[in-house]
Amino acid sequence: MSSRKSLFAPRREPFESWISIADLMAGLMMVFMLLAIWRSEIANAIKVNPKQPIENISEGVGEKTEEEKEVKTGENEVEGEGGEIDDPDPIAKILRDKEKEIRDTLNSIFKDDFGHWGAYIPKETLTVRFGKKSLFFEQGESKLKEEGKQVLTYFFPLYVRILYESFKEDIREVRIEGHTSSEWNEYAPAGQDLEQFAFIKNMELSQARTRAAMEYVLNLPPISENKKYEKWVRKKVTANGLSSARLLNSNGGELQEDEIEDKNLSRRVEFSVQIDAQKILQRAQISKIFSNP
Repeated sequence: MSSRKSLFAPRREPFESWISIADLMAGLMMVFMLLAIWRSEIANAIKVNPKQPIENISEGVGEKTEEEKEVKTGENEVEGEGGEIDDPDPIAKILRDKEKEIRDTLNSIFKDDFGHWGAYIPKETLTVRFGKKSLFFEQGESKLKEEGKQVLTYFFPLYVRILYESFKEDIREVRIEGHTSSEWNEYAPAGQDLEQFAFIKNMELSQARTRAAMEYVLNLPPISENKKYEKWVRKKVTANGLSSARLLNSNGGELQEDEIEDKNLSRRVEFSVQIDAQKILQRAQISKIFSNP
């Protein structure tokens, strides 16, 4: 009788005790798959073309019509007051709105000072361009003039404070750019092209000028004695010598092929903000997701 019971008793499979573990693993796999799909949807919504530089994403988008081009925007191509141009590209609009916010803030705070320094922010840029002739350097020199030091002593700490306190999460880089004219008052060595020789020599000069400007502003007490500002400046601010690559005309605009260079205006130092487009778009998309559940 006992042999019959053992013959017909249900057999226990060796893996029966693992069923609960297998179910748990399957459940976790589904959770991870859903998270991966959600992250993929966010990434696709803010996808940036990897072949296109981040700072140039908004270039060429929302071009003005012929009628809009006729609207005067003020002297030296400074962005004027007026209505916003509708932008069909929502990504470009987010970036352009952020750039406008930064530009408007700087123009508002430095409005009176810009007039004294001959400074302005060209439209659709985040570059503070000092247009006063020979404000910072004498021709062929890399030593800061006293007048230039006075301007930097006031301008740079306030500039950093504005960017740090209001836009630090939106900024990828702040560039101190040194520019020269196209001329160089020396003869090129025998067999060397004069234009190429001048460009190389001016590259050395422009780099020396940006180093001089960087060294000066880093040692200003409002920067050097404020640890959060000093740390941010060291991380974000770079010195860039560009030689005669971006010459200016007599109106302070970038030189076009059929225009005459203004050599005095071409010799300058500029402060240019590069926004962090990817971070701005990510925050905008996440904010949209949470505001529209």
